[in-house]
Amino acid sequence: TVEYQEDDTIYEVPDYAKFIVYKSDLISDTIRHGEKWEPFLHDVFEKYVTQDSVVLEGGCHIGTHSVILSKLSRQLICFEPLKQSREILEKNLETNDCYNVEVSDFGLSDSIGSTSFSYVNNGNIGGAVLENSDNGDIPLINIDSLKLSRLDFIKLDVEGYEKAAIIGGI
Repeated sequence: TVEYQEDDTIYEVPDYAKFIVYKSDLISDTIRHGEKWEPFLHDVFEKYVTQDSVVLEGGCHIGTHSVILSKLSRQLICFEPLKQSREILEKNLETNDCYNVEVSDFGLSDSIGSTSFSYVNNGNIGGAVLENSDNGDIPLINIDSLKLSRLDFIKLDVEGYEKAAIIGGI
């Protein structure tokens, strides 16, 4: 069984942000040590996202990338279907004064429907995997149904659902 226990401490990553994390999780452990999660992606974000950008992020986990994407962009649209991670994500966005963000509990796919989680790793909660099924308690949406007038950058980390998410935005 997966332990979704939130750590009561707010951890600061120097020259970046403050985060609430899980007590036991790979990404949380990195933050607890004062390090950025996947700093090479921060370089990509800084290169391609501008203050005028509309950004979509699928698979936000606790927001280690969401915070920087919010600070760099005009608008950030976040999708995180795992309830416990989404709750921490929302707290981290508020803690870091990220007010240009919409957070959704939907998963991204090629069609509208629902599914369930097939696997959540106790040591890496961010690696939660959605089933390829047509029913469950996790709502699915496709990017096209958002009817966005503009979308400049997409960051996806949706554990195998990337192809479906992209097809849903063609």
